[in-house]
Amino acid sequence: MKKQVNIVKAAGIVSIFTLLSRIFGLVRDIVIATIFPKAATDAFFVAFTVPNVLRRLLAEGALTISFIPVFTDYLKKDSQESLDFVSSAFTVTAVVVSVVSLIGVLISPLLVWMFAAGFRNDPVKFANTVNLTRIMFPYILFVSLMALSMGVLNTLGHFVMPAAAPVFLNLTLIASGISAPFLGRWIGISPVFILAWGVLLGGVVQFLVQLPPMVKRKYRPSFKPNFKHPGVRKVMLLMAPALFGLAIYQINVILSRLLASFLESGANSYLYYSQRLIEFPMGVFAVAIATAAMPNLSDHASEGQLDNLKKTLRSSMELTFFVILPSMVGLLVISIPIVSVFFQRGRFDYAMTVETSKSLIAFAAGLPAMAIARQVVPAFYAMKDSKTPVISSTIALIAYIISGLTLMWPMSHAGLALAISISAWVNAMTLLFMFRKKTGSLGAAEMLNPVLKTVLASLLMGAVSWGGCRFGNWQLGGNNIRNVAVLGSTVTISGIAYLGFSIILGMNHGVKILSTVKRKLGLKKS
Repeated sequence: MKKQVNIVKAAGIVSIFTLLSRIFGLVRDIVIATIFPKAATDAFFVAFTVPNVLRRLLAEGALTISFIPVFTDYLKKDSQESLDFVSSAFTVTAVVVSVVSLIGVLISPLLVWMFAAGFRNDPVKFANTVNLTRIMFPYILFVSLMALSMGVLNTLGHFVMPAAAPVFLNLTLIASGISAPFLGRWIGISPVFILAWGVLLGGVVQFLVQLPPMVKRKYRPSFKPNFKHPGVRKVMLLMAPALFGLAIYQINVILSRLLASFLESGANSYLYYSQRLIEFPMGVFAVAIATAAMPNLSDHASEGQLDNLKKTLRSSMELTFFVILPSMVGLLVISIPIVSVFFQRGRFDYAMTVETSKSLIAFAAGLPAMAIARQVVPAFYAMKDSKTPVISSTIALIAYIISGLTLMWPMSHAGLALAISISAWVNAMTLLFMFRKKTGSLGAAEMLNPVLKTVLASLLMGAVSWGGCRFGNWQLGGNNIRNVAVLGSTVTISGIAYLGFSIILGMNHGVKILSTVKRKLGLKKS
C-alpha cells in the first residue's frame, strides 16, 4: 500500500512555498497599483479573470482533485499502467485545452461582453480588455499541464515544486510590470500589454519547472492520444461535475466582475485588491492543508476505510481553523492598515484604501466558510462522488445571485463581496449537512472544544492587533516608514500573542509548536 503522507509536514512544505508565492504576489500587486492607472487595471483584471479562474479550477481544483484518486488506483496495480495513464492524460488534456484556448481567443469580445458588460459604455476600455484577453487566454494550456504535473507529484509525495511554481509566475509579472513603461514606449504599445505577455510567459515557466522532478521519478509523459483510455474517461467523468462543484467561489468572482462593471470606476480594482489579500491566508493555509490531505483521503477511500477518511478530514479541518480564524479576525480588525501599507502609493490614494478595505472586511466574513468547503469537497471526490458538491454549489450560486443583486446598490462593491461571503457560508453548511447524510456523523463534537478555544484565542489576538495599529497614520500610506514598522510589529506581536494564548488554553497545535521550538533550540530532548 502507498505510504501515507504526513499531512502536517506536507502542509508545512506547501505553506512555506505558498507563503513565498503570496509575498511575491503582493509585491506584484503593489507594482501594478503603483505604476498603472485605474482604467488600465480595471481592463487587465477583467481580462485576467477568465484564465485566472480556470487556473484556480484546474491547478487548485477539478483537474488535480479528479486525477489523484484515479492515479492512486493505478499506482496500486502496475507502474507501466500508471505511466501509460499519465501520458494519455497529458496528451488528451493538451489537445482539448488547446482547442479551448483557440476558441477563447476567437470569442474574446463575447467573453468581455459577458463578464464586463458595463465596459460597453467606454469603447476604448472595452477594446483594450478584449485584446488583453486574447493575449492571456492561452495561459490556461500551460496551467492545465501544470495541474496534471501537480497531481502526479503530490500523489508520489513530492510537494515542493508544485507549491513553488506560482513564485515563478509572480516573479515574471513583477519583472513585466517594472519594465512595462520602458518596453511599452520602446515597442510602441500600451504598458499594460507588456504585463499581459508576462502572464503567458509565466504560465510556460510554471509548467516547465515541474518536468525535472517528474522525470526524476520516472514519469516522463509521452504523446499518447488515447481518448478512450479508461483512466482518462474516469477523470473526465469526475471532472465534468467537479468543474462546477468546485467553481462556486470563482463563478461568484466572475459574476462580481460583471456586476461591478455597472458600478463606479475602480469597483473592479477594489474587489481585486481585497480578494488578493483574502487569498493570502486561503492559499498559504487552507489550500495547502487540503492539498496535503488529498492523497491520504484518496488512499482511505480506495481502501474503503471510511473511519480513517473522517479522521483525516477532522484533522485537516481542525488545523485549518487554527490558522484561518485568527487570519479572519486580523483582516477584520486592521483592514485599513493592511491595505494602506501594501497598496497606498503612487496612483493608489487613501480614498482607494478606504474603499478597498470595505470589500476586504466583507470578504473576511466568509473566510472560514471558504476554508471549510476547501477541506470537505476533496473528501467527496476522494469517494468519487462528484454530484453532491454540484448540488451544494447550485444552492450557493442561487444565494449569491439573490444577495448580490440585493446588496450591490446600497453597498456598492462591498455588497458584492459580502454576497460572496454569504454564498460561501451557504455552500459550507450544505456540504457538511450532505457529508453527514452520506457517511454518518463526522465527529464534529470532538472538534467543538478546540474550535471554541481557537475563537477565544483569536478574539484576544484581535484586541492586541487593534491596540497596536492605533500608533499608525494610515492616510500617509505605505511609503511612510513608521506605518510599515507599526504594521509589521503589530502583526508579529499579534502572532506571538495568539501562539501564547493557544498554549495557555492548552490547544494541541499551539503546544506542538512550542515543543518543536524547544527541541530546535536544544531546550528539550528529541
